[in-house]
Amino acid sequence: VNGIAKWYMHPDSVTWGTSIIELPKEKQKLLNVFPNPNDGAFTVELNEPVDGHIILTDMNGREIETITLHHEKRARFQAEDLPSGMYLVHFVQAGVIIENLKVTIEH
Repeated sequence: VNGIAKWYMHPDSVTWGTSIIELPKEKQKLLNVFPNPNDGAFTVELNEPVDGHIILTDMNGREIETITLHHEKRARFQAEDLPSGMYLVHFVQAGVIIENLKVTIEH
């Protein structure tokens, strides 16, 4: 279930419980990066097969590498030559950044 747990107290009792609040589709996380942190070799996985681009940039926005997806849900980066630090992974469709994630490279 894509959602968050919400605590509640039933008005007719003193017991506590939880319910799941469904997140709107536009608020659900599309990307996952693993492992994170990594040594420069990592995988970006999406929830479903898509057409678009996965772009790796440094924290200043300089493009390092782009992988084009054609109805795919996974991209593998081999960036072991990059220095240790924080980087950004962007999922782009039709020229629009849909989601960003931070990735940490440690040597």
